[in-house]
Parts: sequence; structure tokens; C-alpha cells
Amino acid sequence: MARSFGRMHEGTPFPEGSYRHAASEQDFSAYRRDGKPYIKRTLPGPDGTPSYALEREVHYWFGSGNHARSYIHRTGSGKLVELPITLYGGGWAMSPGYDRPDHSGSSRKLNYRCLFCHAGYPRIEPGSDDWDGATQFPGPLTEGIDCQRCHGPGRGHAAAARSGQPVDRVRSTIVNPARLAPDRKMEVCLQCHLETTTLRLPSSILRYGRGVFSYRPGEPLEDYLLYFDHANGTGHEAQRAPQKDKFEFVSEAYRMRQSQCFLKSGGALTCTTCHNPHDVPRGAEAARRYTAACLVCHSQKIGVLIQEKRHPVSRDCVACHMPKRQPSDAAHVRVADHRILRRPPEESLQPSIEHNDSTTPPYRGEVALYYPPTLPDIPETSLYLAVAQVRHQSNLDKGLPLLDSLVRRLRPAQPGFYFDLGEAWRAVDRLDKALAYHEESVRRGPGHWRHLYALGLTLARTGPMERAVKMFEQAAVLAPTEPAILQALGESLSRNGKPREAAAAFQRAIVVDGDFAEAYNNLATSLLRLGNNGAAEKALRQAVVLRPEMATIRINLASFLARHPGFPEAKHHFEAVLRMNPSFAEGRSAYGTALAARGQADAALAQYEKALSLNPALPVTQNNVAAILARRGQAEQAIRAYREAVRYAPDYFEAHWKLGELLLKTGQREEAEKHLRKAAASPDTRIRDAAGRLLRQR
Repeated sequence: MARSFGRMHEGTPFPEGSYRHAASEQDFSAYRRDGKPYIKRTLPGPDGTPSYALEREVHYWFGSGNHARSYIHRTGSGKLVELPITLYGGGWAMSPGYDRPDHSGSSRKLNYRCLFCHAGYPRIEPGSDDWDGATQFPGPLTEGIDCQRCHGPGRGHAAAARSGQPVDRVRSTIVNPARLAPDRKMEVCLQCHLETTTLRLPSSILRYGRGVFSYRPGEPLEDYLLYFDHANGTGHEAQRAPQKDKFEFVSEAYRMRQSQCFLKSGGALTCTTCHNPHDVPRGAEAARRYTAACLVCHSQKIGVLIQEKRHPVSRDCVACHMPKRQPSDAAHVRVADHRILRRPPEESLQPSIEHNDSTTPPYRGEVALYYPPTLPDIPETSLYLAVAQVRHQSNLDKGLPLLDSLVRRLRPAQPGFYFDLGEAWRAVDRLDKALAYHEESVRRGPGHWRHLYALGLTLARTGPMERAVKMFEQAAVLAPTEPAILQALGESLSRNGKPREAAAAFQRAIVVDGDFAEAYNNLATSLLRLGNNGAAEKALRQAVVLRPEMATIRINLASFLARHPGFPEAKHHFEAVLRMNPSFAEGRSAYGTALAARGQADAALAQYEKALSLNPALPVTQNNVAAILARRGQAEQAIRAYREAVRYAPDYFEAHWKLGELLLKTGQREEAEKHLRKAAASPDTRIRDAAGRLLRQR
């Protein structure tokens, strides 16, 4: 545990090397310069030379190094960013969760929950850790897990010992896990080593009113954190059937708790039965120690089986009954499966791809309580179970009305219940209900920036805009280092036709976080509306430097370049994105538009048709196809495409205008009049006047 997190020193292992990630077409290199370690990423440019380079200094490492070691860059604002490549036993490869075309690049921020299990308690403002997703680490970081994580605060213990107090008194001032009841003893380990899944579920919920770093050894874990799992019978829970064999990287406790050895031990089998937290054996010594732990219970039975020649003579129980396997969520490592089985699954069951939220369909089903196995039958229990159904939208159909009815009936004091309920209603576009509950969460907890931010997001969609802006500004005062607040402010201003004010908000977000690619991308959009093409191009290029794996950002740069000299570079970006993400319908549509503008109608139609085969609900694409077909004299095909455009977007005034015009030409006057009257209601005077002239001509 002491080797779970540390600062990079001159002697810290960091072998120079390189790695090419084919899925994202990115090249990575690790090296030292002036004694400092760096990781650099480049892309191939249009001529094949490296371009769009991004270099990040490595400030910390995490992971023991037994299986892997990943690296962290600390930003100027005190946020920790996981870097995309990890050092494994076989060399450099993508970090867990990154082995996909649209990985997180150098943008995945480590939050309080990550550091809770990798480092000692950070120096943060009291009460600022009430959200496990927080990412601000303003002070020094403690390297590795220290004594307090398992033994609790030690100041009183040291003082008692120094003052010569009696042994019993000295012992009473510190937690010794060995003297705890079996459940409490096990929970000292579970606080970090229990995780039901890395996929969205949620796997755990921090109780409202508790801080991330508030757990103390010896207290019931359920008073701090509740754990959840996929419901039985859904095919996601780990059972004997191979197709239900859920085996992930951090699954030691989860898997062990399914073992018959654990279930039949009556609480005697715990993590420390095999593992001494103060000493980690290696090689033959590890095999000897773990086998000795097995033989405490199994020696007589194994002896009989050996005599009957039904069991081989072995000094390594773990090698057969806890084999190393590839976790489904970490493609480049193999770890011991802690589900102790008489006959472990065959190696052929290992996953062929790394499972993460981008490669695995979201779970839609009941979320079940996992740990503790039961909770008191009190209203608070029902509330948390209902929150678990909606937190990641796993079970909205049943969970949302349940949580709504419980909150209305029980009126809990904690603002978090209202916040979660508001988020769930917004997820299903019931903005009236979302607004009411977000208002209540702010009323009950006015000092929570996330509640103000959420209320602002809802107001931005329901109005008035001035109040949404006010909520975002108030949230920014409470959380000045959270760029997402300023990003939302800018988006709200942009949607309301205020590009200059929006640009100022995006620039504020960039000041807070200079690596915020989405802010650069949105800044470019505002600058284009203001006619500042040069600054817009600069912002777009910086966005791509920061997040080339984000298809929408790279397509935006390609679309900009396609309108200006330099089409080969635009074509390079379009085709690179579509190689990595062939099913990106909007990207194909944008490429089609760029090709059509250059007079390449056949190539444009090919891209449009592929886009519509992936997603027919693209009214602009349907309109563009219709325009090309109309110019070619293919009136009936064009009419069908225009009809599809207005079916998916009933207020698409330009498509109504062009459809009405074409229907008049083909003698379909009654339908033409209907569409032209719709177009005549357009706020665009050009469309309104054109439709009016056609109606008068009729």
C-alpha cells in the first residue's frame, strides 16, 4: 500500500520508450529531459510527419508496479490528470480504459475517490470533500497509503505513549484491526478493495453528509458508503456460468466474497488470512505462505486426495485455484482471480476487447444492494435504494417514480436527494419537475456549487436565461477552479444569441483550465459568429492539439479548413476521424458538405447516404441530399428527401420552402401550398419573402 502512489524522483523507474496506438492513430513517447520525465503524443500529419504534438511533464505515479504503473500530470490549478499510456511488464501500452479510438487523452482528471484508495489524506479545506467526484488538490499530496488508513488517527496514540500512560490506555487510543470484530476487520480492507464494477451502475454511493476522507477504521462501513451491484438474473452478476463471470481489475474482495471458502468460514476467512498488510512476499515465499493459509482448513482433505491419486502433489494452491487472468476492464495485465474455485474457468474465456463505457452497452435494469447485505427497514434505506436506480439512469422506469414519491412523502432534510431527483428528471426531459427539485436542492443547500450549476443547466433550457447566468456565476464564485461552470455559462449565452458574451465566458474557462479542449472548440464557434476567423482557427487547432480523439472537435477543424485554402489538410482530418469511427454519421455528413462545396457531388452523395444509413434522423443531411438531387433533375427523389427533412424537423423552414418550390414545379399544388405557408412563418426574411412570392405566383 505504501507503493500505491508517489512523486516522481530522479531515481524513479521511467524507461524511455515509444508506443503506437493504432485505434486512435496516435504515437506516444516517454523520455527524460533535463532530468524531468515527460510523455509526448503526436499525430501523423497530411504528409505523414508528426504533428499536433502534446507534451506533458510527469509529476506522480500510481500503481505498485507489480502489474503496472500509470503516470499523472499535475496542472497549474492543482488538478491531477492521468496520462494515456502505462508501463506494464511487457512495456508501454494504453492505460486501462484508454484502449479505444475515443479515449480520454490527457484530460481524465483523478477525483477524490481515486486518491482515497491510492494516497494518504490530502490537505484540503474542511468539509470540501462531500462529493467524491471533486478534483481539486490544492496542497501537498501524501505518497502512498499510510498507517492512518488502517489504524485511524495516531496523534492521541503517540501522545499517550510519550507521556508514559499504561499499556491498555496507549492501546485504546489507536485501532488495531486484529482486535476488531470480523466484519469491522474486513471492512478496513473493503474501504478500498471492494468494487462491484467499473462500469456505470453506480457501484457505490457516499452517504449524504459524509466526506470522502471521513471514514475511520472500526466504524461500520455502511455508515459511510453503500455498495450496489447488478441484480440477480440479469447476466451481469458473477456466477458459476462463464457468461456471467464478471471479473474486473479491482475485484479481489468482490470475487472472494463469492467463494465457498469465504461463505462457509463463518467470518473466519478475511483478507488478512492470506495477506500481511505490513509484508508482501514474492515468488516461492508467496506460494508457501498462501498455501499454508489454505492448508489450515484443507490439509486433511488434500492429504486423502493425494493418497488416492485424485489430486497432484503441489505446494502452490493459488496457481490452480486462483489463477491469473486478464480482467475485462484492463487489457494489458493479468491478476489473480480471488474467487477460489475447485475448477476455475478456462483461459479461452478471457475478453477479446477491453470493456469500458464506450465499448459496453449501458446496463438497464434493477440496481441491487450489495454491501452491507441488508439495511434497516427505515425510510432512509428506501431513499438510497431509489437513488441507486437513477444515479446512472440504470433503472429509470421504476426508480424515478419511486424516488419521486419517496421524496414528496418523506421530505428528507439532505439536499442531495432533491439534487439526484432533479438530475434524473432532466435526463428524461421533464424539465418542469427537474426545475422544481433543483430549486429545492439549492434552497436546502445554498453553499453547494453543484446544485447551483445543475439549476443553471435546467434554467438554460427552460428560461429565463438571465437567471441561468446568475446561477452559473454564483456557482463559479463557490468553485472558481471548475471550468465546466464557465463552459455551461458560455453555451447558454451562445444559444441565446450572445456570441461576444459567450466568447468571454469560454475564455474565462480556458484561464481556469488551459487544457479544456471543449472550451477552445466552443470559443472558436463564437469567434466565427463574430467574424474573427483567424482567432477561431487558432482556437480550433488548439482544441485538436488537446483532444484529437474527440471526433466532433476534429471534424469542426476539418469543416473550417474546408471553407478556406488548404483542403488537403481538411480531407486528412475528415478521413482520419472516419477511419477511427466509421459509424460517426454527423462526421460523414460534414465531410459530404465539404465535398459538395467543392463541386464533388458524387463523393458528397456517397458520404451523405452512408450518414443517413447510420442515422436517418439528420434533417440537414436529408435537405442537402435533396438539393443535389434537385439540381440533377431527379425531382421525385429530391421530394422524398425534403419530406424526410421536414418529418424529422417540422420547423425546418428552408426545407419547407424548397420542398414547396419543387412541388409547384411538379404540379403538386395543394401540398406545395401547405409547405410554403409553413416557410412563410420563418424568422429569416430571405426564406419568408421567397415563400411569399411563390404563394402569390400560385
